[in-house]
Amino acid sequence: MTEIQPAARELAALAYAMRGWDPEHTMSAMIAAKNAGWDFERTAREVFRLLLLEDGEPAALRHAAGSLLRPVDSKPADDGHRGELLSPVRAHLDAINAAKRAARDNPPGDAA
Repeated sequence: MTEIQPAARELAALAYAMRGWDPEHTMSAMIAAKNAGWDFERTAREVFRLLLLEDGEPAALRHAAGSLLRPVDSKPADDGHRGELLSPVRAHLDAINAAKRAARDNPPGDAA
């Protein structure tokens, strides 16, 4: 028996043919899975599982690859929950950007 050969483009084309998934989104999700340490067989199994779910989508593959300790869900967290998690990060980034703008607009030694 021959080994499984990675065929990401073909799998993305199949997902498009079966469910109309955008091939670029599917490829992006498969790359995220690969970057998370998944081999092609594991990625392909998850893509096929998602293709067979009524509400499956490429974003769920990206979510599954990023959630190693949680059970795989067919959908990523809703936007409200994600916003809740990211708000402290956004506030911190806003503070950093405000400090950079202040430093740029008021350079040291500038007599005002």
